[in-house]
Amino acid sequence: MRSCSAILIFMLATFITGFKRPMTPATIHGQIKQNSGDTSGYIGGLGVFIKIGNRISDHATTDAKGNFTLTVHEMTGERVNLFCCGIGMDTLLLYSMTKFSESDKHCVFYLPAKIKKNIFGKVYCPICHRTDKVYKILYSDNPAYVIRTAKNGDTIYSPIYRGTYQAKTCINAVARYFCDRDKIKF
Repeated sequence: MRSCSAILIFMLATFITGFKRPMTPATIHGQIKQNSGDTSGYIGGLGVFIKIGNRISDHATTDAKGNFTLTVHEMTGERVNLFCCGIGMDTLLLYSMTKFSESDKHCVFYLPAKIKKNIFGKVYCPICHRTDKVYKILYSDNPAYVIRTAKNGDTIYSPIYRGTYQAKTCINAVARYFCDRDKIKF
């Protein structure tokens, strides 16, 4: 009788958990360093957070040397994006992945990020890996906006003007490129 109740409890627990193996939390030990080509970004006191789908999974603050530790509790098969932000600085994408490997647990990120270009000199987006909707960011005090009409008749105010993304000047303008498809700055 005891073995029958143990089997029943096991089957009930398996049914409730949805036949999924429980995931052990993955810890990311990272460091943000200044890019040797552009040292305009500061690395101490930055907010670093992990976004899975449309929700923030964990967040941390960098120390004076740029070190941080984050924990990811669930991996649902969705894309995992690692962002940073700070006072007077836009939210920037640091890294994008679909699953963890051992090399992702100890990472060094550069601010501003090192970009990848194709043979024609166009910049790849770190999320969609395409170049057709990536624009260089132009910072100014009075950015231009373009009024466009969508296919359904809606009016859209676009910051993309003459092949550049027009952005307001911020204190620490670190982002160099914008992907219009994924709506991220990097």
